[in-house]
Amino acid sequence: MMKISFTGQLLILIILTSCTYGKSHIGIKKDTIKYNQGKLLYADDFDNNTDQWFAEFEVPEYSKVSIENKKLDLMAKKGATIWFKQKLSGNYIVTYDEVVVNEGGINDRISDMNVFWMATNPAGGFFNLDGKFPSYDLLHLYYAGIGGNNNGTTRFRKYTGVLADKAVIKEYTNSSHLLEGNKLYKIKIIVNNGRSLLYVNDELYFDYTDPNPYVEGYFGFRTTRTHQRFDNFRIYEIKNK
Repeated sequence: MMKISFTGQLLILIILTSCTYGKSHIGIKKDTIKYNQGKLLYADDFDNNTDQWFAEFEVPEYSKVSIENKKLDLMAKKGATIWFKQKLSGNYIVTYDEVVVNEGGINDRISDMNVFWMATNPAGGFFNLDGKFPSYDLLHLYYAGIGGNNNGTTRFRKYTGVLADKAVIKEYTNSSHLLEGNKLYKIKIIVNNGRSLLYVNDELYFDYTDPNPYVEGYFGFRTTRTHQRFDNFRIYEIKNK
């Protein structure tokens, strides 16, 4: 019987993992992947109100989302998801600015600059959960948790609606991929023909091609026990040739 070396076994494992979870592209660091940005579909500069958003709070009596100094200001005592009310489909680019506030306030904690996209509920309905993180386990969605676990991990997952099937597809634990308080982060998420890319300040954190992609769903800011501010929210179409 032919023996397979340890290196060979490792290579087989990588190939099998790629087949199971899709392609997670590694090694592209800067924003070198170009798409033809089309027309502006939606925008919110948070100058006046929060009418385009729906909040789900685990502890609503001690949490709030409001407009402060022309920014979306999120105070979350525990779990919170702020959904953009328009369902998105097709190919698009989402951009926005985000700051994790650390100014000594009661909820100021450097952690959990998270985001959901392409979220749907296979059981039907939406905007009907309670903000607790486990309440989203049965949804279909893509999830990036930047600075999760008390700013110890940055992870990408795909939720499939099966509780046991939301494996970590890519993870960072080094400090350069974790969070700093009061720092401006420019986020870009690209969804294009089953491929999702997430950039933080022009650095590519996640690049995933899904063999069974979600083709529509909702976008949401996600966090737990933090104070965060958002600005310059934009969604553009992608014009493919």
